[in-house]
Amino acid sequence: MEQPDDFSAYYEDLLEGRYDCPDRLVLNGYCSLGQTGGGFRTWWRRLTGSDETLDQAHLLDLAGRFSRRVHAFAKSHRIRLIHCAPGTRKHELAEQHRPADPKFTGLFLILVAKAPPRCGRSPRAATGCPI
Repeated sequence: MEQPDDFSAYYEDLLEGRYDCPDRLVLNGYCSLGQTGGGFRTWWRRLTGSDETLDQAHLLDLAGRFSRRVHAFAKSHRIRLIHCAPGTRKHELAEQHRPADPKFTGLFLILVAKAPPRCGRSPRAATGCPI
């Protein structure tokens, strides 16, 4: 039986199936708690300790901070970061930026894309919090 690579061995408890694509890895963020209003509130309480800051301004701040950290990481490690328009064929874009060195290991490209919204605006409570 073939030994798993370092990435697969490190994250084996979190991975389903087998990771065997040597030139790219796609991580799609999915938070099961974020799929319902009650689940999202539970996640937010775990993150911040209460519902007091569960509003549009704090959500945008959190998203902005995450984005700035990803951009700063890419810049400090000289990793190319490209914002993709909807419909971009990301695997083709990745092929264009793939390192020429066959022994290269590591992260060489970050493609940023926004998932389309699943529905319209979510209903809000009187406090402005999503319900």
